[in-house]
Amino acid sequence: MRHGNLGDADNTSVVGYVPIASGTAGQWAWAPGSSIPGVSIPSIFSTFGGDGSAGNIVVSGATNFSTIDSPQYILQADDFTVNTGQTLTIDEGFAFIGVAGDCTINGIINADGKGAAGATAQSCAGVSSIGIRSELSLTADSVAPMQANSISSNLGLGGGGGAGGHGVNAGTATQQGGNGGGSGGEGGLLVNNAAGGAGNACNAYKDTIVDGLGNYASLFPILMASRGGGGGKGGYGTSAAGNGGAGGGVIYLEVAGALVFDGDLTADGAAGSSGVANSGGGGGGGGGTIIIRANTITTNTGTKACTGGAGGAANGGTSSAGGAGGTGYTLIIEL
Repeated sequence: MRHGNLGDADNTSVVGYVPIASGTAGQWAWAPGSSIPGVSIPSIFSTFGGDGSAGNIVVSGATNFSTIDSPQYILQADDFTVNTGQTLTIDEGFAFIGVAGDCTINGIINADGKGAAGATAQSCAGVSSIGIRSELSLTADSVAPMQANSISSNLGLGGGGGAGGHGVNAGTATQQGGNGGGSGGEGGLLVNNAAGGAGNACNAYKDTIVDGLGNYASLFPILMASRGGGGGKGGYGTSAAGNGGAGGGVIYLEVAGALVFDGDLTADGAAGSSGVANSGGGGGGGGGTIIIRANTITTNTGTKACTGGAGGAANGGTSSAGGAGGTGYTLIIEL
């Protein structure tokens, strides 16, 4: 039973409770029952925690999310368990998991490198979290600014990808790398004749997410734009430049019952690859997004990480390394 002043903001965070007189003037206690009139926990599903239509899900071996989700990206389980020592891989880039009952995560949910793609074509930018890349083809001596090539969704929560480092050809001409793809944080920008710029961490929408209130139905398109941005391609030298690393994916979890979280959730960006023979390193992918919202958290000793990938190393001459990806966004909150 929970107590609080009627009308407190905390009252909007209680599901399945009704107000009853507590014996203290002006106070109310919340006892199990039907929902508070006019109050419910916002959800990206039709009801908080989903409808349980997938039944009880137990991950007891290495499993790809695409083998259990239906429709794509979405799973609405009754109870949901990831056993110790087992890994659920988010192979599609997104996982929106609703749990109508209880959830136990003792194993691993992994979305590392499952976000926006890093650049592999010469002098290209990484893909942004919304799947857009501005193709860029530079001539050997070009030093034109490429800010427009760092596309941010201005909507998501993931980190931006790092820019690729520059390469140097057989003469003295410089080949610049591509910028990083954007997400909630902008992608890193190329720096003429220097290491690629690092991707930026998310700074948008954090307050809206953290307060645990607001319209989470409208959060769905934000989550769809919250993969980490891809890293930019390194500049070409006398051989192949480093490729950009992919960003981290998105893990979103709603639990209507009790949550035991003693495992690991990761949505890290992948590292950029190293340059070869006077070529620049690729930019690292930006970190993705992890959000857990649970009615009750019984255990919260697990780890969660949305770290940006490292930039790839330069190789020879005055070529330069790629920039690191920006940090993504993580949240676990009891409602």
